Amino acid sequence: MLVTAAWQRVVENLPRGALLRFRPEFARRVWMDPGDLRFATEVGVSYAKGLFCPFTSLIDRDPATPDIAFTPREDVPDPVATPHGRFQQLGELYGGDLYVDLGDGGIWISHPDRHDEGEYELINGDLSSLAYVLYKLEAESPTRDMEIPGVADWQAAMEVIREHTDNWDRIPFASKKGFWSEFMDSYIEYY
Repeated sequence: MLVTAAWQRVVENLPRGALLRFRPEFARRVWMDPGDLRFATEVGVSYAKGLFCPFTSLIDRDPATPDIAFTPREDVPDPVATPHGRFQQLGELYGGDLYVDLGDGGIWISHPDRHDEGEYELINGDLSSLAYVLYKLEAESPTRDMEIPGVADWQAAMEVIREHTDNWDRIPFASKKGFWSEFMDSYIEYY
């Protein structure tokens, strides 16, 4: 587990239903490391205003979680063989298909608007890193504290997100043309 932030405080401070936790029987098949498994089932990942939409079949659903947080699917998708290893699809992230590498736990995306079909991009070192970026996008959003934030407020928030994320995982913002760097171009519109 890359990000060892004070997750228990995060869990306690977020409203009920804000975190999506994976079903234990599914998580045991995907995450071999006990820390990663515990994170997937006990902490989970924020749906971040619909940015991350896991399959309904994979999540231990809290009734307080809104329907917008899910991509409807009743079966568990089979793992897929890719040029990068065997991947398990988790759902969707900002319109792309989100996967976890069954070998090392890395988080990958296949985004139809950004790549040729079948091409994948590593976007986070593990599930805790994905959870951290999604959490920081909401936690640092200037709209939480001000009615009409200015451009400088958004730029400051983006810098904090990049800097804090780099403390745990350098993958998300390693490339200016990478998924998360390009998402930051639409951060203002999304949040």
